[in-house]
Amino acid sequence: MKRKAFTLAEVLITLLLIGVVAAFTIPVFISEFSKNKWTLAFKRSFAETYNALGRIALDEDCAKSLTCTNIFRGGQDASTMELGKKLASTMSTARICGKGEKEGAVTDQCFSHEISIGLSGGKKQTLYQTMTESESGQIGFNDSNPFYTYITTRGVSYAVFSFGLNCLNAVTDENRELVNTYIDWYVHEADKPDNQMLSLCGFIVVDVNADQPPNIWGRDVFGIWLTDRSVLGVYPFGGDYDRQFGGKCSYNANGDTRGCAAQIIKDGWVMKY
Repeated sequence: MKRKAFTLAEVLITLLLIGVVAAFTIPVFISEFSKNKWTLAFKRSFAETYNALGRIALDEDCAKSLTCTNIFRGGQDASTMELGKKLASTMSTARICGKGEKEGAVTDQCFSHEISIGLSGGKKQTLYQTMTESESGQIGFNDSNPFYTYITTRGVSYAVFSFGLNCLNAVTDENRELVNTYIDWYVHEADKPDNQMLSLCGFIVVDVNADQPPNIWGRDVFGIWLTDRSVLGVYPFGGDYDRQFGGKCSYNANGDTRGCAAQIIKDGWVMKY
C-alpha cells in the first residue's frame, strides 16, 4: 500500500506558517538575548568598578575609604586624570585615550559620540550633552571634554569623571558654598543619615558595547556614581537618593532612560523594560 505524499500546496502552506511564526518569535528572541547580554556586561562592569576602587584604596593604605586616598582633591581636571589613570591601570585595558583638550577628541576614540536618551534610539547626542541635559541643575563641568576614557579587554568603554571636591566630605570655608550647591544638584532627601549620595566623589559611565550600537542609555550605556559612604563605593544612576536621575527609567520609547541602572539592580539584574 502506497503512502500518500504531501502535495506541493500543503508543503507551501506549512512553510508559510513556519515563516509567520518565525517572523513573530525570532525578533523577540533576539531582543531578549541582547538585553540579557547587555545586563550581564553591566553587572560585570559594576563589580569591576567596585573591585578596582577597593584595590586602589588598599594601595593607598586607605582600606575602604576613597576620601583618604586624596585622589579626589586638586580640582576636576587633576583628580579626574589621577582617578582615570589609576582605574585604567587597575583594570585590564585594551586602549587608553586619557583626557583630551578639545570637545569630542577623547570620546570619539574611546567612547561613542552618538548616544540616545530613550529606547526609541532617536536624538543622538554626545556623552557630555546627555550628562548636562538635566531638570534639577547643571552637572558642573569645568570644560566641554571633562572625561578620562579607556576601553577594557572585554570591549567595555569607560568614561571617568571626578568632581574634585574630596567626595563632598572635607568641607572648608573656601569650598563650603560649592559643596552645598553640589548637594542641592545631586542629592535627594539629604537629611537622611544613610544617604549614600552625601559623600559623592564623581561618576563613571560605561558603554558595554564600546562604540557598537545601539548606544542607548538604559540599553548598553549605564551610569555609576562613586561615593565614599556606600558599602560598595558604587551607587547606580537612578537610585533613591539620586536627584539628577532618580526615577528616570521610562518604559516609554521616547522617555528618559538615564536612571535605568538602578532599576535593573532593583529587578534582580534583569532588564524588564
